[in-house]
Amino acid sequence: MFAIIDRLWTYAKFDQEGNSEPGYPGEYIFALVCVWNISVPSDMMVMITFADFETDYNFDYLRIHDGFDRNSSFVTYTGDNIPPQIIFVSNEIHIMFNSDHNKPRRGFNLTYHAFKKPGQSKEIYEAFTDSQDVSEYSARPLAYISIALNAMLVIVVIILLKGKI
Repeated sequence: MFAIIDRLWTYAKFDQEGNSEPGYPGEYIFALVCVWNISVPSDMMVMITFADFETDYNFDYLRIHDGFDRNSSFVTYTGDNIPPQIIFVSNEIHIMFNSDHNKPRRGFNLTYHAFKKPGQSKEIYEAFTDSQDVSEYSARPLAYISIALNAMLVIVVIILLKGKI
């Protein structure tokens, strides 16, 4: 399945004897469902950065919820554009990867970092935008975001829960 190595997810296949073999950056397997829950101390936030991303567009996807509640705000990524950095207001995130029975791809490689929640929302903008554009999404219960990343621009997506910040 997927191996967790120092907060970095990479894909690994298993051969017929059950031995692990490197899969990432090779293709993931068909009909795969993987789930991870990340929890950091309550006074912290989580930021996810993608190093690589390739799934079968519109059929295989990575969904990340801001919190463990399945009704919480979430983002969904599919295709071959590397997603932007994401900052989650919650200290808990739920990640699910789902592949169908057609066209396996390379998968994804992401890293998460935990950092202290700032006292004011303005500090988030100052800390992570550095005078760049920020896309802000507030959704209850759901948000679907598909963003093509411009290589010259780092986009930060801030997911807001219950209209806070």
